[in-house]
Amino acid sequence: MILDDGSHMSSHMIYSFEHLFGSVKSGGVYVIEDIGCSYWEDYEGGYLKPKRMVHFYQEFGNNMDHLIWYWMMGHI
Repeated sequence: MILDDGSHMSSHMIYSFEHLFGSVKSGGVYVIEDIGCSYWEDYEGGYLKPKRMVHFYQEFGNNMDHLIWYWMMGHI
């Protein structure tokens, strides 16, 4: 399990995720505390602002759906 309870800055959360997520073993959990800060300008956030943690996870999820679809269709 990895629990990110860091600075709450979007760039820091994204950096941590990009460097630590690969260490999560099968069945493991990656948790980020206070992702809601993505909506606060003091933490590099704001409503619909790109490069905030919430947007990063939306894109991550979209890419995973795409990869799973390709795998299920036998393209990977």
